[in-house]
Amino acid sequence: MNKNKRKIKKKNLTIFLLASVIIFLVILFNQSGKNFDNGVSFDGVSEDYKCPDCNVIIITIDALRPDHLGCYGYERNTSPNIDRLAEQGILFKNAFSSAPFSGGSIGSLMTSLAPYHLYVCNCCKIGERITLATRLRENYLITRAIVDNSHFAKGSGFERGFEEYIEGSNYFSNGSSITKIMLDRLQKDQDKKFFYWIHYIDVHAPYLIQKDECNELLSNINSVHIPILETNKRYGGIPKYATINNITNFDYYICAYDKAIKYIDEQIGRLTKRLHELSLINRTVIIISADHGESMGEHNIFFSHGFSLNDVELHVPLIVKNPKLITNNKIVNDQVRLMDIGPTILDILEIRINERLDGISLVPFMLGKSNTNLSVISRVGDMISIRTDNWKYIYNPNGSEEIYNIKEDPTELNNLIDKKQEIAKNLRQKLFKLMTEARNDFLEPEKFEIDDKTKEKLRSLGYLQ
Repeated sequence: MNKNKRKIKKKNLTIFLLASVIIFLVILFNQSGKNFDNGVSFDGVSEDYKCPDCNVIIITIDALRPDHLGCYGYERNTSPNIDRLAEQGILFKNAFSSAPFSGGSIGSLMTSLAPYHLYVCNCCKIGERITLATRLRENYLITRAIVDNSHFAKGSGFERGFEEYIEGSNYFSNGSSITKIMLDRLQKDQDKKFFYWIHYIDVHAPYLIQKDECNELLSNINSVHIPILETNKRYGGIPKYATINNITNFDYYICAYDKAIKYIDEQIGRLTKRLHELSLINRTVIIISADHGESMGEHNIFFSHGFSLNDVELHVPLIVKNPKLITNNKIVNDQVRLMDIGPTILDILEIRINERLDGISLVPFMLGKSNTNLSVISRVGDMISIRTDNWKYIYNPNGSEEIYNIKEDPTELNNLIDKKQEIAKNLRQKLFKLMTEARNDFLEPEKFEIDDKTKEKLRSLGYLQ
Protein backbone atom coordinates (compact mmCIF):
# COMPACT_ATOMS: atom_id res chain seq x y z
CA MET A 1 0.00 0.00 0.00
CA ASN A 2 2.76 2.41 0.93
CA LYS A 3 4.50 1.50 -2.30
CA ASN A 4 1.41 2.40 -4.34
CA LYS A 5 1.04 5.65 -2.42
CA ARG A 6 4.64 6.52 -3.21
CA LYS A 7 4.03 5.80 -6.89
CA ILE A 8 0.94 8.02 -6.91
CA LYS A 9 2.80 10.77 -5.04
CA LYS A 10 5.71 10.56 -7.49
CA LYS A 11 3.32 10.67 -10.42
CA ASN A 12 1.53 13.75 -9.02
CA LEU A 13 4.86 15.48 -8.44
CA THR A 14 5.88 14.77 -12.05
CA ILE A 15 2.57 16.20 -13.32
CA PHE A 16 2.99 19.27 -11.09
CA LEU A 17 6.55 19.92 -12.31
CA LEU A 18 5.51 19.43 -15.94
CA ALA A 19 2.59 21.84 -15.51
CA SER A 20 4.89 24.40 -13.87
CA VAL A 21 7.33 24.21 -16.80
CA ILE A 22 4.48 24.66 -19.30
CA ILE A 23 3.12 27.70 -17.41
CA PHE A 24 6.62 29.21 -17.23
CA LEU A 25 7.14 28.73 -20.97
CA VAL A 26 3.76 30.31 -21.76
CA ILE A 27 4.61 33.37 -19.63
CA LEU A 28 8.05 33.59 -21.23
CA PHE A 29 6.56 33.34 -24.71
CA ASN A 30 4.04 36.09 -24.03
CA GLN A 31 6.72 38.35 -22.59
CA SER A 32 8.94 37.67 -25.60
CA GLY A 33 6.07 38.69 -27.83
CA LYS A 34 5.88 42.05 -26.08
CA ASN A 35 9.59 42.56 -26.51
CA PHE A 36 9.44 41.64 -30.19
CA ASP A 37 6.54 43.97 -30.88
CA ASN A 38 8.22 47.14 -29.72
CA GLY A 39 11.82 46.15 -29.15
CA VAL A 40 11.69 46.75 -25.39
CA SER A 41 12.45 44.71 -22.30
CA PHE A 42 10.07 45.61 -19.48
CA ASP A 43 11.99 43.90 -16.68
CA GLY A 44 11.04 45.71 -13.48
CA VAL A 45 9.59 48.70 -15.33
CA SER A 46 6.41 50.26 -14.01
CA GLU A 47 3.66 50.68 -16.61
CA ASP A 48 2.35 53.92 -15.07
CA TYR A 49 3.75 55.75 -18.11
CA LYS A 50 1.13 54.22 -20.44
CA CYS A 51 -1.48 56.61 -21.79
CA PRO A 52 -3.65 54.86 -24.42
CA ASP A 53 -6.07 57.81 -24.58
CA CYS A 54 -3.36 60.43 -25.12
CA ASN A 55 -2.94 62.69 -28.13
CA VAL A 56 0.52 63.09 -29.67
CA ILE A 57 2.21 66.21 -31.07
CA ILE A 58 5.66 65.96 -32.67
CA ILE A 59 7.36 69.30 -33.33
CA THR A 60 10.52 69.19 -35.45
CA ILE A 61 12.56 72.36 -35.94
CA ASP A 62 14.85 72.50 -38.94
CA ALA A 63 18.61 72.83 -38.29
CA LEU A 64 18.23 73.38 -34.52
CA ARG A 65 21.38 72.84 -32.48
CA PRO A 66 20.68 71.71 -28.91
CA ASP A 67 23.53 73.81 -27.53
CA HIS A 68 21.58 76.97 -28.48
CA LEU A 69 18.72 76.10 -26.11
CA GLY A 70 18.62 77.18 -22.47
CA CYS A 71 17.69 73.70 -21.26
CA TYR A 72 20.92 72.41 -22.84
CA GLY A 73 23.02 75.07 -21.12
CA TYR A 74 22.93 78.02 -23.53
CA GLU A 75 23.39 81.36 -21.78
CA ARG A 76 21.16 83.46 -24.05
CA ASN A 77 17.42 83.41 -23.38
CA THR A 78 16.43 81.77 -26.67
CA SER A 79 13.95 79.15 -25.53
CA PRO A 80 11.86 79.84 -22.39
CA ASN A 81 8.85 77.82 -23.61
CA ILE A 82 10.92 74.85 -24.75
CA ASP A 83 12.84 75.02 -21.47
CA ARG A 84 9.56 74.87 -19.53
CA LEU A 85 8.51 71.72 -21.39
CA ALA A 86 11.93 70.22 -20.63
CA GLU A 87 11.42 70.94 -16.93
CA GLN A 88 8.05 69.20 -17.02
CA GLY A 89 9.22 66.32 -19.20
CA ILE A 90 12.38 64.39 -19.98
CA LEU A 91 15.41 65.80 -21.78
CA PHE A 92 17.65 63.46 -23.76
CA LYS A 93 21.10 64.98 -23.70
CA ASN A 94 22.63 62.75 -26.39
CA ALA A 95 20.11 62.26 -29.19
CA PHE A 96 21.39 61.85 -32.75
CA SER A 97 19.96 61.85 -36.24
CA SER A 98 20.41 59.26 -39.00
CA ALA A 99 21.44 61.97 -41.49
CA PRO A 100 22.60 65.60 -41.61
CA PHE A 101 19.74 66.55 -43.97
CA SER A 102 15.97 66.58 -43.67
CA GLY A 103 14.88 63.70 -45.89
CA GLY A 104 17.20 61.12 -44.36
CA SER A 105 16.66 62.16 -40.75
CA ILE A 106 12.86 62.54 -40.78
CA GLY A 107 12.63 59.44 -42.99
CA SER A 108 14.17 57.41 -40.16
CA LEU A 109 12.00 59.16 -37.57
CA MET A 110 8.76 58.42 -39.41
CA THR A 111 9.61 54.79 -40.31
CA SER A 112 11.85 53.80 -37.36
CA LEU A 113 14.32 52.37 -39.87
CA ALA A 114 18.09 52.83 -39.88
CA PRO A 115 19.90 54.15 -42.98
CA TYR A 116 21.05 50.63 -43.90
CA HIS A 117 17.36 49.78 -44.44
CA LEU A 118 16.13 53.19 -45.59
CA TYR A 119 18.41 55.40 -47.66
CA VAL A 120 16.85 58.76 -48.47
CA CYS A 121 18.52 61.52 -50.48
CA ASN A 122 17.35 65.06 -51.19
CA CYS A 123 14.12 64.99 -53.23
CA CYS A 124 13.91 61.21 -52.77
CA LYS A 125 10.89 59.12 -51.83
CA ILE A 126 10.95 57.15 -48.59
CA GLY A 127 9.74 54.08 -50.45
CA GLU A 128 6.79 51.87 -49.64
CA ARG A 129 7.52 51.84 -45.94
CA ILE A 130 4.90 51.91 -43.21
CA THR A 131 4.97 55.31 -41.51
CA LEU A 132 4.19 56.28 -37.95
CA ALA A 133 1.16 58.23 -39.20
CA THR A 134 -0.19 55.10 -40.92
CA ARG A 135 0.12 53.06 -37.74
CA LEU A 136 -1.60 55.72 -35.66
CA ARG A 137 -4.38 56.28 -38.19
CA GLU A 138 -5.05 52.54 -38.23
CA ASN A 139 -5.56 52.87 -34.48
CA TYR A 140 -8.21 55.55 -34.91
CA LEU A 141 -6.21 58.71 -34.33
CA ILE A 142 -6.91 61.82 -36.41
CA THR A 143 -3.64 62.44 -38.28
CA ARG A 144 -2.62 65.91 -39.48
CA ALA A 145 0.67 67.44 -40.60
CA ILE A 146 1.82 70.87 -41.65
CA VAL A 147 5.38 70.94 -42.93
CA ASP A 148 7.36 73.83 -44.32
CA ASN A 149 10.10 71.98 -46.14
CA SER A 150 10.03 70.95 -49.79
CA HIS A 151 11.85 67.69 -49.03
CA PHE A 152 8.51 66.61 -47.56
CA ALA A 153 6.42 67.68 -50.55
CA LYS A 154 3.51 65.50 -51.59
CA GLY A 155 4.85 62.62 -53.64
CA SER A 156 7.83 62.09 -51.31
CA GLY A 157 5.95 59.52 -49.22
CA PHE A 158 6.09 61.60 -46.05
CA GLU A 159 2.40 62.38 -46.52
CA ARG A 160 1.50 58.68 -46.22
CA GLY A 161 -0.90 58.06 -43.34
CA PHE A 162 -1.96 61.68 -42.86
CA GLU A 163 -5.59 62.44 -43.61
CA GLU A 164 -4.65 66.12 -43.80
CA TYR A 165 -1.23 67.10 -45.10
CA ILE A 166 -0.48 70.80 -45.55
CA GLU A 167 2.70 72.11 -47.14
CA GLY A 168 3.96 75.55 -46.11
CA SER A 169 3.25 78.31 -48.59
CA ASN A 170 6.75 79.78 -48.29
CA TYR A 171 9.95 79.17 -46.41
CA PHE A 172 10.50 82.27 -44.37
CA SER A 173 8.49 84.05 -41.67
CA ASN A 174 6.03 81.21 -41.95
CA GLY A 175 6.11 79.85 -38.42
CA SER A 176 3.24 82.04 -37.30
CA SER A 177 0.96 80.86 -40.12
CA ILE A 178 1.80 77.22 -39.34
CA THR A 179 0.88 77.80 -35.71
CA LYS A 180 -2.36 79.53 -36.69
CA ILE A 181 -3.46 76.49 -38.69
CA MET A 182 -2.62 74.12 -35.86
CA LEU A 183 -4.50 76.24 -33.31
CA ASP A 184 -7.53 76.01 -35.57
CA ARG A 185 -7.17 72.22 -35.78
CA LEU A 186 -6.85 71.94 -32.00
CA GLN A 187 -10.19 73.68 -31.65
CA LYS A 188 -11.68 71.27 -34.16
CA ASP A 189 -10.16 68.10 -32.69
CA GLN A 190 -10.37 68.85 -28.97
CA ASP A 191 -12.88 66.04 -28.34
CA LYS A 192 -11.01 63.53 -30.52
CA LYS A 193 -7.77 61.58 -30.29
CA PHE A 194 -5.17 63.03 -32.64
CA PHE A 195 -1.60 62.94 -33.91
CA TYR A 196 -0.03 66.15 -35.25
CA TRP A 197 3.35 66.59 -36.90
CA ILE A 198 4.56 70.19 -37.18
CA HIS A 199 7.79 71.07 -38.96
CA TYR A 200 9.12 74.63 -38.69
CA ILE A 201 11.89 75.72 -41.07
CA ASP A 202 12.50 79.27 -39.85
CA VAL A 203 15.74 78.29 -38.06
CA HIS A 204 17.23 77.12 -41.39
CA ALA A 205 19.65 79.54 -43.10
CA PRO A 206 19.25 82.27 -44.17
CA TYR A 207 18.19 83.32 -40.69
CA LEU A 208 15.77 86.08 -41.61
CA ILE A 209 13.55 86.20 -38.51
CA GLN A 210 13.94 89.56 -36.72
CA LYS A 211 17.37 89.97 -38.28
CA ASP A 212 17.27 93.75 -37.80
CA GLU A 213 17.60 93.22 -34.04
CA CYS A 214 21.17 92.08 -34.71
CA ASN A 215 22.27 95.23 -36.55
CA GLU A 216 23.99 96.70 -33.48
CA LEU A 217 26.62 93.97 -33.79
CA LEU A 218 27.73 95.29 -37.17
CA SER A 219 29.58 98.20 -35.61
CA ASN A 220 31.72 96.00 -33.35
CA ILE A 221 35.28 96.44 -34.60
CA ASN A 222 36.40 93.28 -32.78
CA SER A 223 34.04 91.01 -34.71
CA VAL A 224 35.40 88.17 -36.82
CA HIS A 225 34.52 88.38 -40.52
CA ILE A 226 33.94 85.34 -42.70
CA PRO A 227 34.24 85.45 -46.51
CA ILE A 228 31.22 84.78 -48.69
CA LEU A 229 31.60 81.70 -50.89
CA GLU A 230 30.78 81.19 -54.50
CA THR A 231 27.57 79.22 -55.10
CA ASN A 232 29.17 75.81 -55.65
CA LYS A 233 31.60 75.91 -52.71
CA ARG A 234 31.07 74.37 -49.29
CA TYR A 235 34.07 75.08 -47.06
CA GLY A 236 35.90 78.13 -45.77
CA GLY A 237 33.14 80.72 -45.77
CA ILE A 238 29.44 81.56 -45.72
CA PRO A 239 27.47 79.88 -48.53
CA LYS A 240 25.91 82.37 -50.90
CA TYR A 241 22.37 81.23 -50.10
CA ALA A 242 22.92 81.77 -46.37
CA THR A 243 24.10 85.37 -46.59
CA ILE A 244 21.99 88.31 -45.46
CA ASN A 245 22.64 91.58 -47.30
CA ASN A 246 26.22 90.42 -48.02
CA ILE A 247 27.10 90.75 -44.32
CA THR A 248 30.28 88.90 -43.29
CA ASN A 249 30.12 89.48 -39.51
CA PHE A 250 30.22 86.09 -37.76
CA ASP A 251 28.50 87.32 -34.58
CA TYR A 252 25.65 88.81 -36.63
CA TYR A 253 24.74 85.38 -38.02
CA ILE A 254 24.88 83.76 -34.58
CA CYS A 255 22.54 86.48 -33.33
CA ALA A 256 20.16 86.00 -36.28
CA TYR A 257 20.14 82.23 -35.67
CA ASP A 258 19.29 82.76 -32.01
CA LYS A 259 16.51 85.22 -32.87
CA ALA A 260 15.02 82.63 -35.21
CA ILE A 261 15.02 80.09 -32.37
CA LYS A 262 13.33 82.60 -30.07
CA TYR A 263 10.66 83.20 -32.71
CA ILE A 264 9.87 79.48 -33.03
CA ASP A 265 9.94 79.17 -29.25
CA GLU A 266 7.17 81.78 -29.16
CA GLN A 267 5.13 79.65 -31.58
CA ILE A 268 5.54 76.65 -29.29
CA GLY A 269 4.39 78.86 -26.43
CA ARG A 270 1.22 79.69 -28.39
CA LEU A 271 0.54 75.98 -28.94
CA THR A 272 1.06 74.97 -25.32
CA LYS A 273 -1.07 77.88 -24.09
CA ARG A 274 -3.94 76.71 -26.31
CA LEU A 275 -3.51 73.12 -25.07
CA HIS A 276 -3.97 74.45 -21.54
CA GLU A 277 -7.02 76.52 -22.50
CA LEU A 278 -8.70 73.49 -24.10
CA SER A 279 -7.76 71.22 -21.16
CA LEU A 280 -5.71 69.04 -23.52
CA ILE A 281 -2.32 69.49 -21.89
CA ASN A 282 -2.89 66.61 -19.45
CA ARG A 283 -3.72 64.11 -22.18
CA THR A 284 -1.20 65.08 -24.85
CA VAL A 285 2.29 63.69 -25.33
CA ILE A 286 4.53 66.48 -26.69
CA ILE A 287 7.83 65.69 -28.40
CA ILE A 288 10.25 68.41 -29.53
CA SER A 289 13.27 67.65 -31.70
CA ALA A 290 15.08 68.65 -34.89
CA ASP A 291 15.91 66.98 -38.17
CA HIS A 292 19.64 67.73 -37.81
CA GLY A 293 22.07 70.30 -36.44
CA GLU A 294 24.07 73.09 -38.07
CA SER A 295 27.78 73.74 -38.57
CA MET A 296 28.88 77.17 -37.35
CA GLY A 297 32.54 77.16 -38.26
CA GLU A 298 33.35 73.65 -37.05
CA HIS A 299 35.48 71.81 -39.62
CA ASN A 300 35.54 75.02 -41.68
CA ILE A 301 31.81 74.78 -42.53
CA PHE A 302 29.75 77.89 -41.78
CA PHE A 303 25.98 78.17 -41.27
CA SER A 304 25.25 75.07 -43.28
CA HIS A 305 24.80 71.30 -43.02
CA GLY A 306 24.42 68.15 -45.08
CA PHE A 307 28.07 67.65 -46.00
CA SER A 308 29.59 65.87 -43.01
CA LEU A 309 28.82 63.30 -40.32
CA ASN A 310 30.31 65.36 -37.52
CA ASP A 311 28.31 65.61 -34.31
CA VAL A 312 27.43 69.29 -34.83
CA GLU A 313 25.31 68.22 -37.81
CA LEU A 314 23.87 65.06 -36.20
CA HIS A 315 23.33 66.05 -32.57
CA VAL A 316 19.71 67.10 -32.03
CA PRO A 317 17.56 68.13 -29.08
CA LEU A 318 14.98 65.63 -27.85
CA ILE A 319 12.38 66.48 -25.22
CA VAL A 320 9.48 64.18 -24.35
CA LYS A 321 6.64 65.41 -22.16
CA ASN A 322 4.39 62.53 -21.13
CA PRO A 323 1.50 63.74 -18.92
CA LYS A 324 1.45 60.36 -17.16
CA LEU A 325 5.03 60.75 -15.91
CA ILE A 326 5.67 63.25 -13.14
CA THR A 327 9.25 64.41 -13.56
CA ASN A 328 11.45 67.21 -12.32
CA ASN A 329 14.17 68.23 -14.76
CA LYS A 330 14.73 64.58 -15.68
CA ILE A 331 17.81 64.19 -17.89
CA VAL A 332 18.77 61.03 -19.79
CA ASN A 333 22.47 60.88 -20.67
CA ASP A 334 22.29 57.65 -22.67
CA GLN A 335 22.86 57.87 -26.41
CA VAL A 336 19.56 57.56 -28.34
CA ARG A 337 18.31 58.04 -31.92
CA LEU A 338 15.55 59.90 -33.73
CA MET A 339 14.31 56.57 -35.09
CA ASP A 340 13.45 55.56 -31.50
CA ILE A 341 10.67 58.16 -31.29
CA GLY A 342 8.09 56.06 -33.15
CA PRO A 343 8.40 52.93 -30.95
CA THR A 344 8.32 55.18 -27.87
CA ILE A 345 4.97 56.65 -28.96
CA LEU A 346 3.55 53.21 -29.77
CA ASP A 347 4.67 52.00 -26.36
CA ILE A 348 3.05 54.91 -24.49
CA LEU A 349 -0.20 54.52 -26.45
CA GLU A 350 -0.18 50.73 -25.96
CA ILE A 351 -0.24 50.07 -29.70
CA ARG A 352 1.23 46.71 -30.64
CA ILE A 353 2.74 45.89 -34.02
CA ASN A 354 3.89 42.61 -35.52
CA GLU A 355 7.05 43.59 -37.37
CA ARG A 356 10.47 44.35 -35.98
CA LEU A 357 11.71 47.95 -36.17
CA ASP A 358 15.28 49.24 -36.04
CA GLY A 359 14.26 51.78 -33.40
CA ILE A 360 13.27 50.81 -29.85
CA SER A 361 11.09 52.38 -27.18
CA LEU A 362 12.90 54.89 -24.98
CA VAL A 363 10.55 54.36 -22.05
CA PRO A 364 13.07 52.22 -20.08
CA PHE A 365 15.62 55.04 -20.53
CA MET A 366 13.04 57.55 -19.31
CA LEU A 367 12.45 55.45 -16.19
CA GLY A 368 16.14 54.74 -15.59
CA LYS A 369 15.57 51.03 -16.17
CA SER A 370 17.57 50.42 -19.34
CA ASN A 371 21.05 48.93 -19.60
CA THR A 372 21.07 48.99 -23.41
CA ASN A 373 23.99 50.71 -25.17
CA LEU A 374 22.68 51.98 -28.49
CA SER A 375 24.85 52.68 -31.52
CA VAL A 376 23.95 55.44 -33.97
CA ILE A 377 24.30 54.75 -37.70
CA SER A 378 24.25 57.88 -39.86
CA ARG A 379 24.63 58.39 -43.57
CA VAL A 380 24.97 61.07 -46.24
CA GLY A 381 25.53 59.86 -49.79
CA ASP A 382 28.02 56.99 -49.63
CA MET A 383 29.62 58.30 -46.43
CA ILE A 384 28.45 56.32 -43.40
CA SER A 385 29.30 56.38 -39.71
CA ILE A 386 28.73 54.43 -36.53
CA ARG A 387 28.81 56.19 -33.14
CA THR A 388 29.14 54.41 -29.80
CA ASP A 389 29.39 55.98 -26.35
CA ASN A 390 33.14 56.47 -26.79
CA TRP A 391 33.98 56.25 -30.48
CA LYS A 392 32.88 57.61 -33.86
CA TYR A 393 33.97 55.67 -36.95
CA ILE A 394 33.43 57.16 -40.44
CA TYR A 395 33.85 55.31 -43.73
CA ASN A 396 34.29 57.63 -46.72
CA PRO A 397 33.33 56.91 -50.36
CA ASN A 398 37.00 56.93 -51.42
CA GLY A 399 37.78 54.17 -48.91
CA SER A 400 39.50 56.41 -46.37
CA GLU A 401 38.57 56.05 -42.72
CA GLU A 402 38.26 58.24 -39.66
CA ILE A 403 37.95 57.34 -36.00
CA TYR A 404 37.56 59.76 -33.10
CA ASN A 405 37.55 59.34 -29.35
CA ILE A 406 34.47 61.50 -28.83
CA LYS A 407 34.85 61.48 -25.04
CA GLU A 408 38.32 63.03 -25.17
CA ASP A 409 37.92 64.82 -28.51
CA PRO A 410 34.27 65.94 -28.85
CA THR A 411 35.18 68.36 -31.65
CA GLU A 412 36.36 65.40 -33.78
CA LEU A 413 39.58 67.07 -34.87
CA ASN A 414 42.09 64.31 -34.06
CA ASN A 415 41.67 61.38 -36.46
CA LEU A 416 43.19 58.35 -34.71
CA ILE A 417 42.92 55.91 -37.62
CA ASP A 418 46.67 55.18 -37.59
CA LYS A 419 46.70 54.54 -33.82
CA LYS A 420 43.39 52.76 -33.24
CA GLN A 421 43.34 50.21 -36.06
CA GLU A 422 41.81 47.43 -33.96
CA ILE A 423 38.92 49.58 -32.69
CA ALA A 424 38.33 50.89 -36.22
CA LYS A 425 38.34 47.33 -37.57
CA ASN A 426 35.74 46.17 -35.03
CA LEU A 427 33.43 49.11 -35.76
CA ARG A 428 33.88 48.70 -39.52
CA GLN A 429 33.01 45.01 -39.29
CA LYS A 430 29.91 45.77 -37.20
CA LEU A 431 28.82 48.45 -39.66
CA PHE A 432 29.39 46.34 -42.77
CA LYS A 433 27.70 43.33 -41.16
CA LEU A 434 24.53 45.39 -40.61
CA MET A 435 24.61 46.69 -44.17
CA THR A 436 25.23 43.24 -45.68
CA GLU A 437 22.43 41.62 -43.68
CA ALA A 438 20.05 44.40 -44.74
CA ARG A 439 20.90 44.21 -48.44
CA ASN A 440 17.87 42.11 -49.40
CA ASP A 441 15.56 44.55 -47.61
CA PHE A 442 17.21 47.71 -48.89
CA LEU A 443 15.27 49.97 -51.25
CA GLU A 444 17.23 52.10 -53.69
CA PRO A 445 16.19 55.76 -53.48
CA GLU A 446 13.75 56.95 -56.10
CA LYS A 447 13.44 60.63 -57.00
CA PHE A 448 10.04 62.30 -56.89
CA GLU A 449 8.98 65.02 -59.30
CA ILE A 450 9.10 68.60 -58.06
CA ASP A 451 7.66 71.66 -59.75
CA ASP A 452 9.53 74.84 -60.65
CA LYS A 453 8.37 76.65 -57.50
CA THR A 454 9.71 73.86 -55.31
CA LYS A 455 12.98 73.80 -57.23
CA GLU A 456 13.38 77.51 -56.61
CA LYS A 457 12.78 77.00 -52.88
CA LEU A 458 15.43 74.29 -52.75
CA ARG A 459 17.82 76.41 -54.81
CA SER A 460 17.39 79.31 -52.36
CA LEU A 461 18.46 76.97 -49.55
CA GLY A 462 21.57 75.71 -51.35
CA TYR A 463 20.23 72.25 -52.18
CA LEU A 464 20.17 72.84 -55.93
CA GLN A 465 22.60 74.82 -58.07
